Amino acid sequence: MRLVALLVVAVLCGPVQDSEDDFPEKPGPVSATVNGWLISQDRVERFVTRKLAGRPVTETVMRRLRAEALEQLVRRQVILEYLKTTRYWPRGGGAIEMRIGQLQKRLAQVNKDLQQHLQENGMSRAELENEIAWEIAWQQFLQAWLSEERLDQYYQQRQREFDGTRLKVAHLLLRANRGESSTEVIGRAEAVRDQIRLGQSTWPGAVSEYSLAESSISQDGLVGWIGFDGPMPPEFSRAAFQLDPGQISPAVETTAGVHLIKCLEIEPGSAGRRDVEPALRAAMTGEIFDQLAQQKRQDVDVQYDPPGD
Repeated sequence: MRLVALLVVAVLCGPVQDSEDDFPEKPGPVSATVNGWLISQDRVERFVTRKLAGRPVTETVMRRLRAEALEQLVRRQVILEYLKTTRYWPRGGGAIEMRIGQLQKRLAQVNKDLQQHLQENGMSRAELENEIAWEIAWQQFLQAWLSEERLDQYYQQRQREFDGTRLKVAHLLLRANRGESSTEVIGRAEAVRDQIRLGQSTWPGAVSEYSLAESSISQDGLVGWIGFDGPMPPEFSRAAFQLDPGQISPAVETTAGVHLIKCLEIEPGSAGRRDVEPALRAAMTGEIFDQLAQQKRQDVDVQYDPPGD
């Protein structure tokens, strides 16, 4: 997905409160704080639960999802702390109170009040206000940045990713041997790529000798036609769509292993800039989120419990 849960965070980050009365119940253990604002373990768990939507996963996958959820929430809070210093942050509370009033009217229609809503979501009033302020500030920030000129430039730079272009690709797949790190597997893949580039091996020969993708070895690693949004993993597609026919990608790591990707043929798409407006905005929004979180992280105090990076 283009906007890989980067912008719609169902679990809220909130401030560390001086008084327990601000919370429906005493907050549980904290996973991280950003400038003193807490991200509790309960909120991380709720985020993961909503993302899974009832799907069972192994404990290994669950640990990874928890780590990803925590980092997502930390990154969003980093951006939120930056937005507080900008003209986009709502001042005076009027806009926030108006949103809360609208929420109360919706709750009344289902015979609930605000306190019940807060208790059901494990939030304080301060957290709700903080969340609403984030929504207002982030949308205003995006409106300022997602200008028609920037959207046009973005589309021109990455047109193949949006216009329905398809690629016919092949791959060579490596996996880690016992005790081998992913870095070492990537090194092996790059060595194979160098052999092909220097004429010491051919693509078919390298696939036959090294690839572990048994279903495609007899077809020189053929995957078939792919679009930017699937069916291959996002990391695979991003690398493939940087290639021209005949080119071989640097090593690409996915959950399946480490790939070398060869572009065989390109079928141009026909969708124009206006045809893909929602996807274009979503992709650009995701990149803005990533860049802003990275740039502003050095300006805030992030603490993990247990300690993390």
